[in-house]
Formats: sequence, C-alpha cells, structure tokens
Amino acid sequence: MNITRKKIALVLVFSLFLFFNLLLNSQEAAKKEQNQESTLPKPYVKIEVVITNIDIMVTDKFGEPITGLRPEHFEIYEDGKLQKLKNFYEVKGLDVYLSVPDKETGTLKMTEKPLEEPTEDVKNRIIFYFDGLQIHPLNKTWVIKKLENFIKNNFTSSVNEGMVISLDRELKVVQGFTTDSSKILQAAKEVSQQSSDMMLKLKSREDLKEDINRIIENADDFDKSENYERSLDLARNYVQYAENDLLHSLKSLDSLVNYLSGIPGRKILVYMSDGLPTNPAEELFTYVDQAYPQGNALSRAMDYDETRLFKEITTRCNAHNIAIYTINAMGLDTTMTTADQRTQFNLYSKGFGVMRSQSRFQNSGLTLMADDTGGLAIVNANNIETGLKKIEKSLQNYYSLGFSSPNKDNNKTRSIKVEIKGIKQDYNVRVRRNYKLLSDEEKIEDTVMSRLFFRTNVNPLKISAQVFFDEFRISDDKQIPVSIKIFIPLKNVTLIQKGNEYQGQIEVFSSIKDSKDNVSPCYKMVHDIRIPEQDYKVALESNYPYVVEMKVQPDSYLFSLAVRDTYNQNASFVQFEKTIK
Repeated sequence: MNITRKKIALVLVFSLFLFFNLLLNSQEAAKKEQNQESTLPKPYVKIEVVITNIDIMVTDKFGEPITGLRPEHFEIYEDGKLQKLKNFYEVKGLDVYLSVPDKETGTLKMTEKPLEEPTEDVKNRIIFYFDGLQIHPLNKTWVIKKLENFIKNNFTSSVNEGMVISLDRELKVVQGFTTDSSKILQAAKEVSQQSSDMMLKLKSREDLKEDINRIIENADDFDKSENYERSLDLARNYVQYAENDLLHSLKSLDSLVNYLSGIPGRKILVYMSDGLPTNPAEELFTYVDQAYPQGNALSRAMDYDETRLFKEITTRCNAHNIAIYTINAMGLDTTMTTADQRTQFNLYSKGFGVMRSQSRFQNSGLTLMADDTGGLAIVNANNIETGLKKIEKSLQNYYSLGFSSPNKDNNKTRSIKVEIKGIKQDYNVRVRRNYKLLSDEEKIEDTVMSRLFFRTNVNPLKISAQVFFDEFRISDDKQIPVSIKIFIPLKNVTLIQKGNEYQGQIEVFSSIKDSKDNVSPCYKMVHDIRIPEQDYKVALESNYPYVVEMKVQPDSYLFSLAVRDTYNQNASFVQFEKTIK
C-alpha cells in the first residue's frame, strides 16, 4: 500500500462460527455420493477482456481544442508498440459521439448523432482540494474568489459533479458530490473560514529563513566557517518542518486517490496550494551553498527527495482515471508571498529576497503531478482565470481511446504515447504518461484503507457488525482480545448447488486506525460457505456470522471492513468506531 503506516500490534486470528449443525453421518453421506451421479457443474474457464480507456486532449498552438477527429487520426502506443483501437468516442460540449465497428471492414466509424443521455463513464467528477498545510490562508481566500465564476459556469447540467475537500489537521469532505453550484460555492466559503495552523507554521518557517539570511548577510571572511555551520543547522531545522508537512500532504493525497478509486467516470482533481516541492531541502541547501562556496550542503539534500512518492501517487491516479490540475495560489514569482503583497505588509528581512520562494523548486511537485496524469499546472500566474478556462475546455472537449493491452501483468507500469496523423495544423496532445492495471483485490484493499480517512458506507450485501472485547483478559504485553462479529444476510450471497449442499464464498478485508492515526495493514480472509440442501430455504431468511479476532492496545479505534461475494463480485464497505478500555 502507498500510505505510510506504522505497524499496529495487531494479531488476526480467524474464528469461524458454523451456521448450521453439519455433523451428519459422514459415512452415509460418502456412500450416497458414490451411488449418485455427480451434480457438480462442469468446470469452465472465464476469459475476461480488459479494455483500457485513455482520455486525450488535443489542442492547437493557441491552446484551442481541435474537434472532429476520427479514430483513423489516432495512433496509441503502449511501451512503444502500436495498439489496435477497440473503442473510440469524442466529447464535444455536452454531446458524446460514439464509434461503432463497420460490419464489412471491422474498422471504427463515428455515429452522426450524439448519445441521448451521457453514461456514467463520461460524466466528470471534479474535486476541489485545498491543502491547508501548503497554502497561506489569505492565498486560499484569494483562489476561492477566483474559482467562483468557474464553479457557476460548469455545474449547470448533470454531466459535471463537484466535491470540496480540505486538509488541515485531517482530511475533511466539506461537500460531497453534487451538481448544485450553490452548494459547492458555499462549501468553498466554509473552507476559506476554517481556522488553520498554517499561520503559525509559516511564521516558524519564515523566522528560520530570516535567521539564515541575517547570518549570511552579516558574515565576513573571518567567521565564514562558523557561520556556514550555523546556517546549515538552521536550514536542517527548516527542512524538517517542511518535510513533515510534505509527507502529511502526500499521505492525505494518496488517501483521497484511493477513496476516489471506486467512483465511476472521469475524476478531475483540482489541487490548490502555495507550491509543493519534490525535495523540500533542495532550494534552501542550494542557497546556503551559493553563500558559502566552500560548503557542500546540496549533496545532503538528496536525503529529502520524495520524487518516488509523487510518482507512486500519479501511477495510482492513472490507474483510477484521475487527472490532476494543480494551481499555485501564490501567483507571480516574487520576493515576498502573494498574501503579503495583498496586505501591503512585508514580513521579511532586508536580504530575504535572495531566496525566491516561488521558484521552480516549489512548483516541481505541482508540475510533475499534472504532467504525469494528463492534467495541467497553473503556476506563476496572477491571472489564474486563463488556466481555469483551459480546465473548462478539458472538461468539454476530449477523446477517449480504448484498447486491449497484450500485457496481462497487473504489477507492470506501462508507458503511453499518442500520435495524431492526417492533419496539417500544429497540435499538442495532453495524455497521461503511463498507467498500471489494478487487480480487484488491490482496489478493495485501497478502498478499505482510504475509508479510514473518508468514512463512507456502501453496503449492497446489507452486512452489519458488532465489536466485543474482554478487558479482564489483558495479556502480558497489555493487549486486549477483541472480536468483530460480522452478520451477512445469506439471501444477498450467491449460493450454487453442488451435490446435496449449497456453496458460496466470501472474502473479508479489515484494517484499523488508532487515535494517533497509526494504521494497520489490510488483512484478507477467504471463507467457504456450505449449506445442507434441506436447510437452504431456512438459511435464506437468516444471517451468516463470521468472526475476526485480534489483540489491540487500549485506545479509540476506527474499524474499516469489506465483505465481497466472490461469485458475483458484490462488495460491501462499512466503518465504525469503538473505544477499547
């Protein structure tokens, strides 16, 4: 899993309750089976053809969408190998034009009329994500003001749904998916009014920067060596602040990506911050080396590089059809923050302008996430409306190409390249750079883990659960035995008759989070259900109990469970809290 976790001392022991009395005479049953012709269904091989769909934006040299292209205009390559298109459609405004195979040639031909009603797959889910750990409160208010027209213009039909997420101490769904622009605007205003620790953190960071600048400005040739070490120590302290916040931001972003994994349609994640560096030490250590050429601080910056974590997130975004559009709320490159310009107040010391906080270092993570997922980075611009217009055009004008990958390895990351042929005008193609197929098991595990942060029950199997613990059975390591009893209505589970019994299978996934946000791994258990034929009708009116046992330290816990019916692939997800004393 991608979320950084501390291991909870969690020991899972599987304890199964037999639902019916199955102690029949085994010898008689064996003889009966020998004399009876087997009723087991013949084995079969299920062949599943997985179609990978890639969304593509094609624009001219002025950034305007190029519309009306046909399947024959596109060539898509996976790992450098040309792939045959299996399906193709174009979205133009609110209209969706499909392609169908020609009966004689088998090639894809476009339909003349658009779909009467867009399907779930072509609807846009737009997530406005405000990273309170990385954005100045005044900049947050400013960018929300700039978003107002975009929100009013793009939520006038059922094609677009919006959600508002904020991160401060923890992730919070301020507004769930809705087509109502007024609800989205109200949620954005709530975010602008939220109290935040960011001001205090900013002050601590800037105090360190000021101290470094002061030491560097006042240094002379006699004490440069001593001042270098002092500057380096202060730089390390600053970087530690920045790294902790960066890791928290990435962990939370990863949780959001996992949460969105089970949601159909295109997901457009609009991420807003004052920048997000892939390496929080690179800019400051470079500055120290420029002031003290005899030093070698930059060589130590690689210890703080988090590019790998960014890449893991973008790979998962591509697997879940999530494009990231990043907005740097600080605006133009400046020697003081945009928030300070707006209040006409300069917090910084005389020489602070040597460090350019709005440099390529601060935008490196924003650019990487946008480029890798086929999104767009709006950085170093006071007029972000131009960038928002580009996002709007991306929602309304794009192509979707589908192909069947010859590579069946789910764990392999595949590169994507698209070329346009047969058109004379200059063009630009925006497409995710790679993708990775996820197994159904990985998707469920991701969902179980993410819902420790986003509590959303989806329960088609109508399961329920109870927690029992015995505080008088504390072990030597001060752990308490805990039992989670899951009740599964058998009428909602697929049962297949085999011989003189009905058989089914369930998969149970579980994970927990303590009060300090430590998260356990996601554990999976597989269990076969067997119901005697004579008890089948009674069983359909009853619940099948399944028990998971564990040992935990006394604390308050959030439990996240999933139960999947293996035969029909239906899965239920539930979360609940319990204090273990």
